[in-house]
Amino acid sequence: MSRHFVLLSLLLALALPLSAAAVYELTDDMTLSLSGDLRVRLEGFNSGVIFPSAGKSDADATYLRVRTRLAGKLELPDGIRIQARLANRVHKVSSHFLSHPNDVKGETWRFPDEVILDQLFIHFDSIAGSDFSLTLGRQDLILGNGMIMCEGTPFDQGRGLYQDGVVLRYKDEEDTVTGFVFYNQWKDRSVFINDQNRRLRVGDTLSSGVYWTHNFNKELNFDLYYIFNDVYDDQMKGIRAHARDNNLSLHTVGGRLFGSLLDEQLDYSLEMARQAGQNSRDKDPIEAYMLDARLRAHAPKGTLLSPSLGLEYYYASGDDPHTRKFEGWNTLLAEYPRWGDELLPIMLNGVWSNMHFVRSDINLVYSKDLKGNFSVGNLYADETDRDARIPLTRSGGGSYMGTLLSLMLDYRASDMLSFAAKLSKFKPGSYFRDGKSGYWCQLQAMLEF
Repeated sequence: MSRHFVLLSLLLALALPLSAAAVYELTDDMTLSLSGDLRVRLEGFNSGVIFPSAGKSDADATYLRVRTRLAGKLELPDGIRIQARLANRVHKVSSHFLSHPNDVKGETWRFPDEVILDQLFIHFDSIAGSDFSLTLGRQDLILGNGMIMCEGTPFDQGRGLYQDGVVLRYKDEEDTVTGFVFYNQWKDRSVFINDQNRRLRVGDTLSSGVYWTHNFNKELNFDLYYIFNDVYDDQMKGIRAHARDNNLSLHTVGGRLFGSLLDEQLDYSLEMARQAGQNSRDKDPIEAYMLDARLRAHAPKGTLLSPSLGLEYYYASGDDPHTRKFEGWNTLLAEYPRWGDELLPIMLNGVWSNMHFVRSDINLVYSKDLKGNFSVGNLYADETDRDARIPLTRSGGGSYMGTLLSLMLDYRASDMLSFAAKLSKFKPGSYFRDGKSGYWCQLQAMLEF
C-alpha cells in the first residue's frame, strides 16, 4: 500500500508543472487546442465483493490504476471540427486473492500496456446552415440517463466509452432527434502501440437507432427511442455474469418523461423500455422489461449545505429458465458504474439484470470545492429459480440480495487538480447462503492540463 502512495505522489509531482490546455490560432479561422489529463486511482476490495456466499478466502485485492489521455482539437471554418484523443491505462496489483494476478496474459493491464485511439472523429455543425449536424468516426454517445446506451466498451476497465460509427442529429428549440449507426468489434483493431489482443465486448456488435427528445417546457419533456443491436459472439471463453456464445438480435423500444417542478425544487424522471428479438444460441424469443423512476428534491436556495434528497427505483426483469422465452434484461451498451461506486459493477460484472433496486441518497455541498454524497440501496432478485444464474447464482433461500451503503467525497483543489474518495459496503441478504459482507474503496487524484 505504501508503495502505491509513493508512486501516486511521484506521478502528480511530475505532472504539476504542466500548464492548462494550450490554444493556438493557426489562421484567422483555424484554431488548434491541445489538452490532456492524468487520473490515478488506488482501489481495493475483499473477496466478498465477487464471492458473497461463504466458503471463499478472506484475502483482499489492492491495485493502482493510472490512466493518461492526450487530446487535440482542430476547429475549421463552417463549423467543422476534427478531434482526436489517445489513451493509455496501466494496472499494478499488489495483493489479490487470485494467484499471480500480474502474470495472467491479456487480463492484467501491466505497464506499458496498449495505447488506444479513444476518440477520432470529424464533426460538421449546422450543415449548410441547417439544423442538422453530423459526426463521423470514433466518438462517445450517451442517451438520456444512460440506462440504454452509454458504454460502448464495457470490458475496457475505465479507459473510455467510445463507439465507431455515424451520428446524425437534428436540433431546434423544441426537438432533438439523434440517429446513429455503430459497428464495434470484440477487439480494437486500430491499436497501433503494444496491441494486447484484448476482448472489449461480448462480441462484434452492430447498433442502430433513433432517439427523439421533445421539450414542452421545464416541467414536462419526453424521450422516445428505438434501438436495434445485432451481436455476433462465438467466443469460446465465457465472461463472468454473461451468457456464453451469446449471439442475439435485440430490439429495444422505450420512452422517458422528465422535468423540474415546484420552481425547480423537484426533478423527476420516469423511463420504461421493452426488449424483443431472438437469442440465437437457444433460439429463444426475447421478452424483457426495464423501468427506472427517479425523484430528487432540492432544499430552497440559501439552505445550509444545499442538501438534496434522491429516491430511485430500478427494475430489470430476470430470466425464468423454465419458459420458452428469455426474459432477462440485456444491459448490452450500459454496463458501467451507474451510481458512482464500483462495488456492484465488480460483483455483477456490469450486468444490471434480474433485480429490483430501491435506492436513496443525499447530496451535500460543504463549499464550492467540497461535495459529498451518501446513499443506501436495497436489492431484490426478480427471478429466484436456482437455474437462473445471470448475473449471480442464488445460493440461499430468499429473494433479498442485500444492502449497499456508499459514501463519496469530491474536492477540487484548483482548476487543474481534483481529488475523490469513495467507500462502499455490501451486506448480503437471504439470496446468498451464509453471505459475507463485501467492502470496496477508491482514492482518486485527477490532473487536467
